[in-house]
Amino acid sequence: SEAGTTVDAQAPVATINSLPAITTNNNFTVSWVAAPDVSGIQYYDVQYRFNSGSWDLWLPQTLSTSAIFNNAADGLYAFEVRAVDNLGQVETFTHTPEAAIIVDNEAPFVTPQFWLPLVVK
Repeated sequence: SEAGTTVDAQAPVATINSLPAITTNNNFTVSWVAAPDVSGIQYYDVQYRFNSGSWDLWLPQTLSTSAIFNNAADGLYAFEVRAVDNLGQVETFTHTPEAAIIVDNEAPFVTPQFWLPLVVK
């Protein structure tokens, strides 16, 4: 008889949980979740983009599923996470925001509509 084996041929899939549209606090919590993966998640890489700048790796090879983003300047922060499973299969970064938040804690205060063109890009 054949042993029941499940083959894990798929890279894992992780997603940033939604964030409030706007915050007046320059410290905020970002969290993420992975879909069930046969071999289990080994670690996550979390990257962010400020306004329309380039993507920067924020948390490399973290085991956490949430972290506090500190000392954020006023502007738009977008986040993307990728997971690596225990077989070393790596989810691909698409450089597409999975969640975004506007930090606005210094006068003059803006309306969220001001940032819409950046979110849509």
